[in-house]
Amino acid sequence: MKTRPPVIRLMKYLTALAVAVGALSTFSYAIGAHLAWRYINPAFGDWWNRHEFWLMEGAASAFGILVGVRIGVRLIGDSALKVRAAVVSLALAAAALYWLTPMLAATARLGWTAPAAAIGVRTGAVVGYAMGPFLDKLLIAGVYSLKTAGFAVLAGLALIALVLGAMIAAGRLPEAGDRSASSF
Repeated sequence: MKTRPPVIRLMKYLTALAVAVGALSTFSYAIGAHLAWRYINPAFGDWWNRHEFWLMEGAASAFGILVGVRIGVRLIGDSALKVRAAVVSLALAAAALYWLTPMLAATARLGWTAPAAAIGVRTGAVVGYAMGPFLDKLLIAGVYSLKTAGFAVLAGLALIALVLGAMIAAGRLPEAGDRSASSF
């Protein structure tokens, strides 16, 4: 059985971490968990309140970019080229995540003109007034995270395409006989 290269395993773990942070911050934002933290530890509650939305956006962006890069890497036939492209793409994604997150989040905010108040009223009518606002906020935050991740997948695919294009232009492709790295 062939083992995966360390960079591929790292991308797998980073993807799982992005899912965990995204789910935690999305759920925390929806239920207002910063209020509970303010009672337990006021300094941490204040920090969490200021950063949970950014964590939600950042985790969705990181998840989408990682998925896009992983899809792009799987399309590469040569195993040595896969590893090189994955390493360069992962490094560039980590460096660009801070600047890409606001752009991807702003793009995710575009386009929905549905009457949001009507959705909240219908949700409240179905599940009750006490649970309606919570589910409405959770739905809005979840859809926002999914839209951000969806646009980030496109950014990840574009990143891997740019890396491969740069490798081809620089003539840094591995030789056909170089099969030292194991395949996926």
